[in-house]
Amino acid sequence: MKKGERLRGRGVFTSLYESGRSLQGELLRCFVRIDAGAGAPIRAGFSVSSRSFNAVRRNRVRRILRAAYDAEKTNLTRAAVTAERRVSMLVVYRGRSGLAVERLRLADVRPDMATFSQKISAMLLPASS
Repeated sequence: MKKGERLRGRGVFTSLYESGRSLQGELLRCFVRIDAGAGAPIRAGFSVSSRSFNAVRRNRVRRILRAAYDAEKTNLTRAAVTAERRVSMLVVYRGRSGLAVERLRLADVRPDMATFSQKISAMLLPASS
């Protein structure tokens, strides 16, 4: 991810929590806001609770989330550029009881990220017509 494509900071995250549209997945939750404007077509941030996991585990989960996002990034960028919109998304790892973070794999989070990509693309399509 390039620097301009990252969402960072408590204020930005709080803004997305409060005003973003929420998408629910099995392991993840995504908060999305679509705006008109210049800049990177897609900006993404990733959040993992510090109450539940130590730093090593949080960083591992974030790496997996970024890898899943990178797999879907092309489709999201294409939809955002076509619709001439700017998408801000915050992906939050919620987890699931019975699934230890040490056993979490990319294949576990890819379906949720693919679903988010499809739903966000569908939100962008009506805006482009």
